Amino acid sequence: MPTSLDILYELEDRLVQIVADSSIEAYHTASATGDSRRTIYIVHSKGSSLPRECENLDSGIIQSSIYSSIDFETYRDFVTPTDIDIKVDGDHNIFRTISENGDDGSEPRKIDFWFYGAKSALEKLVENLADLDFSVDHWLDENSGVVLSLNSQANVQVFAKLTPLLVEKSEKFGVEYDGWETPLVTDQAKEIARPKKPSFFKRIFGQDEE
Repeated sequence: MPTSLDILYELEDRLVQIVADSSIEAYHTASATGDSRRTIYIVHSKGSSLPRECENLDSGIIQSSIYSSIDFETYRDFVTPTDIDIKVDGDHNIFRTISENGDDGSEPRKIDFWFYGAKSALEKLVENLADLDFSVDHWLDENSGVVLSLNSQANVQVFAKLTPLLVEKSEKFGVEYDGWETPLVTDQAKEIARPKKPSFFKRIFGQDEE
């Protein structure tokens, strides 16, 4: 590994650009540092010119090894994020934001959830989620989407169960679930009353959250 990591990163950027510019299917899947080396993993379809192009990089610190005993279609499916993966990543971005503003998400608050699709499909979703205490906050322009609201905590424990549920419901009714937003509840604004009726989790899963 070179003393100057700037050289290494420049080479890696060039290598990734080769992948991005190539006309074949290829993925830069990982870069790992260890054993005094930086290993860059690229998976590509069989018979591509990518290995040759990578070998032509003008550097004395690059060595390439080519392995072709992998089913590319299977690998592509394995590394492609699912809809739940994407939504969970979005959840954690919001958790991080509210935490940075002094909100631990434990206080119940109004949470808005965004859905898009055909009006008839959205109406079926609204009717189904009404049983779980989701209510219509408002319809979007031309009824191409709807914002549903729920009074709930906004933390990892709640959304670990809620996000898969909403993804499942959106797939069932053929609509797009596009994430959520919520106001901050800080120490100066914790006078929000807790719901008197059975909790959201007790009605869905038969028991309260921890």
